[in-house]
Amino acid sequence: NTPFYSQMREALAYYRELADSEQFFLVPDTVVLKPGQSHPNVRMLRARLKQLSYLLPNSPETEYFDDQLEAATQLFQKDNGIDNDGVVGKQSYQVLNMTFQARVDRLRVNMDRYRWIRQDVGQEVIVVNIAGYELYYLRDGELRWETPVMVGTIDTRTPIFQAQLRYLEFNPTWNVPRSIVQRSLFGKFAANPQYVVDKGYRLFDSNGAVVDPFTINWSNYSSRTFPFRVVQMPGPDNAMGQVKFMFPNRHAVYLHDTPSKALFSRTQRAFSAGCIRVKNPLDFARALLDDPAQWSDDRIQQLVDSGEPQQVVRIQRQINVMLMYWTVSPTVSSRIQFHPDVYQLDAAALAALNAG
Repeated sequence: NTPFYSQMREALAYYRELADSEQFFLVPDTVVLKPGQSHPNVRMLRARLKQLSYLLPNSPETEYFDDQLEAATQLFQKDNGIDNDGVVGKQSYQVLNMTFQARVDRLRVNMDRYRWIRQDVGQEVIVVNIAGYELYYLRDGELRWETPVMVGTIDTRTPIFQAQLRYLEFNPTWNVPRSIVQRSLFGKFAANPQYVVDKGYRLFDSNGAVVDPFTINWSNYSSRTFPFRVVQMPGPDNAMGQVKFMFPNRHAVYLHDTPSKALFSRTQRAFSAGCIRVKNPLDFARALLDDPAQWSDDRIQQLVDSGEPQQVVRIQRQINVMLMYWTVSPTVSSRIQFHPDVYQLDAAALAALNAG
């Protein structure tokens, strides 16, 4: 029985009690509420945050959005994966107006998901919570490292499965899938062959020989008939970034760096074609290698700076990788965090649970 499961069980009892004893009301979402303003709807916001235990029962019932309410609102937002700026807008209202019964149902679904994996997962495990856009690295039952991640879009979902971490690859090359060449690269290449060079791509024919993009008669091909294999070499534009973390699987999904760092500032981070993009991957590599003498920051940086492609480091220990989908997860403040059901999987899971 892990701390997270116990936490969910306590939260379930808490929300069941709320559902039975408290009158549920909607917090009016007609205006954006901001710190420092006075508005009648502020009273309703206060009442809901009291019910959810973000404000003490005896805190004032004023229409003024004061510092205390701002701090409570920010904590509520942080716990629910919303921009924690203290401003109550659309995303905040969606979570504030989730009924107590909906929270009970959400917890039941996620406790059931958690039971699937409660068998011994080993001493070391990397858990990616797809719905929460977060990665946890646990060793000997302790959280050693965590980071925000990006996951697959609604159309290119990150699959749910378990595998073994086998190796790290610094300065990875990227064998671009044909679907991506057809969908987004062929048009750019044909319009401007210099783009191939500028972005570090190489084109290979069926014999494995490199083809100069300026010698190709692009009008002879369409995105479907384009016969060349496309590989992106290491460099600042490489879609894999500086390192990838490989756990061979039939989905061809893995963890990797990304040049698109700015996207980590978003609270909703379903942007990828299925792989998981890691925010601080070199720190993660150092934590996994866990050998300061052999793998210091400087050594890792030297390897990356060398630009030498495909520097593989095998992992000698057993490290499980678990890609999970939890719309409820723990927080450091030991509260329960509710995430948007980005892939819309909860309703079917709840129906199956209720039918069972």
